[in-house]
Amino acid sequence: GLGGDGGDVIARAQPGSLAHIAKHPSRRFIAPNGGHSTSQRPCGSKGRDLVIHVPPGTTVVNGEGDRQQLADLDHVDATAILARGGRGGSQLTPNFSGVKGESRILRLELKLIADIGFVGFPNAGKSTLLRSLSNATPKVASYPFTTIRPHLGVLCYGGHEVTLADLPGLVEGAHLNVGMGHKFLKHVERTKALLFVVDVQGFQLSDHHDYRYAFETIQLLSTVRFF
Repeated sequence: GLGGDGGDVIARAQPGSLAHIAKHPSRRFIAPNGGHSTSQRPCGSKGRDLVIHVPPGTTVVNGEGDRQQLADLDHVDATAILARGGRGGSQLTPNFSGVKGESRILRLELKLIADIGFVGFPNAGKSTLLRSLSNATPKVASYPFTTIRPHLGVLCYGGHEVTLADLPGLVEGAHLNVGMGHKFLKHVERTKALLFVVDVQGFQLSDHHDYRYAFETIQLLSTVRFF
């Protein structure tokens, strides 16, 4: 008889986060083998697919070589096969010896999806604004870069829902990968609108940086190449 095909490793977009993947002991995902043949069933059953749930907005990128984007799971229930299972067979039959399943190194990158993204320099009040408009509870403190990961909140009014995103503080030269750089800018790609949050008292990151008046801050944010 012939053994069954191995299961595939599949990514499916579902509401949630990538936290459970980041905490996985080895970050290695292996789908089950196919079933053995029996006297009643000469061909074994296909192995069960291993489905990894990822949040909408996740892109699958080749973890080696050219870092090519392989899939874009931009809506709920979008799926992508990350690695195909092997073809079943029999070691006793040369012409049906089977084929090994795929083994791949991939990166899962989340590009936040939101209606409005709060953009501004550190400590401009983005997290405070998000807490005021939604039930989100981002960290708020009196020092720069308290937000190192984006936070989402939902504003409800008149039967409508608007998704708000508190993005990490921007610094001059982000498009050149200064500060959080590209890690920040990738979240802006799918944001429908940007809301500049500016401290009316101006901004100075440290004693080694220039002091920027509120109007200068607006000018700088307006010249950043977000897309």
